Amino acid sequence: MDQLDAITLLYLSKHWDGTGSLLDCAHTFQQTKAELQAALREDNPLPKRIADGDFHL
Repeated sequence: MDQLDAITLLYLSKHWDGTGSLLDCAHTFQQTKAELQAALREDNPLPKRIADGDFHL
């Protein structure tokens, strides 16, 4: 489990109401993790700039 998975699980443990099937939970986890990844990229654009080749020293 990586740090992003742990943060996502912690968030869901506080905000998910527990209803639905295991598959629903898995989809919620994936969606929440994707939203968190996007928010983190927006907050710190350096990794994206490096991956895109835009970063210069």
